Amino acid sequence: MISNNPKVTVVSVWYNRENYVEESIKSIILQTYQNLEIILWDDCSTDNTYKLLEAYKSEKVNIFRSKKNQGLTKCLIEAIGKANGNLIAIHGSGDISLPKRIEKQVDVFIKREADVVSCLTQRYSESLKKYFKSKDAQDGFPDPKYSPLTHGEVMFSREIYNLAGGYREFFEMSQDYDLWLRMRDEGACFIKVNEFLYQTFSRKEGVSGDYKKMFIQSHYAAMAYQCWIERNKNKSKSDIVQYFPVSPWPFLKNNQVFKLRLLQNLRLSFEKRDLEHTFYTSLKCRYWSSARWWFYVVFTSIDMLITKRFFVSKFGLFIIYNKKNASNS
Repeated sequence: MISNNPKVTVVSVWYNRENYVEESIKSIILQTYQNLEIILWDDCSTDNTYKLLEAYKSEKVNIFRSKKNQGLTKCLIEAIGKANGNLIAIHGSGDISLPKRIEKQVDVFIKREADVVSCLTQRYSESLKKYFKSKDAQDGFPDPKYSPLTHGEVMFSREIYNLAGGYREFFEMSQDYDLWLRMRDEGACFIKVNEFLYQTFSRKEGVSGDYKKMFIQSHYAAMAYQCWIERNKNKSKSDIVQYFPVSPWPFLKNNQVFKLRLLQNLRLSFEKRDLEHTFYTSLKCRYWSSARWWFYVVFTSIDMLITKRFFVSKFGLFIIYNKKNASNS
């Protein structure tokens, strides 16, 4: 149960956006809601972003910096770990929260016992030089294939965040969609304020402004949905990411050809059959020796080879590893 004056922690992660600091941060500081804590996290920016953020340090505003560049997801996990609020509000770097955003969202938490609250948003595309407004507010999360909310405008309770297991490091992109799906599994109440309270921007350097990053993001989203299918089919909180929690993407960054082949094959695998079917097929390998496992991987059909090495062979190795442990115990 949320109190009548809950403490809200606003979390905003930054990387190389020095030109947008002032307007964006002031929009958080000047919120009409007063019981507010603000965490600004810099992910080792190489421009003046961190210095500009430091100028806003105060009793209400805390500034942190990563030891090394680690990506949005890890920064969010660490920032929320330092938060003192019962409610967590996300604020995208460079975005604008209208003055009554926090107040209106908290009001919904109190009056309607919500777990996740969003609002109507207005998005400006730098590439198209055009504004886009979100559709009329609809509460709930009826279709797991389509998220009814984005990321920057969301506020959620710490209770539902912890219950769902928080953000997962595997999802370097679509980390929000994965979290919303797991909150949905926990029976979270999703409510959207029917007012425009947040303005976001599709920057050319951001995910929404770069078609290559959007392409990669779509595959992470597909993985999040496949995990949801697996959990619900097995009536369990566990899915493949529990066994393979570290994203392989950093190892592929310097190999553009392999990366593109990987993504193409992933897309084909998602279209042709459920990825979960591949996972369960690989379970048969628990009876195999590691040599037979690799023989199986190498001689798998070309179309599925890279996908199997990306997910399934790692899963197979996990099973073999556990088998060895079991035999030694």
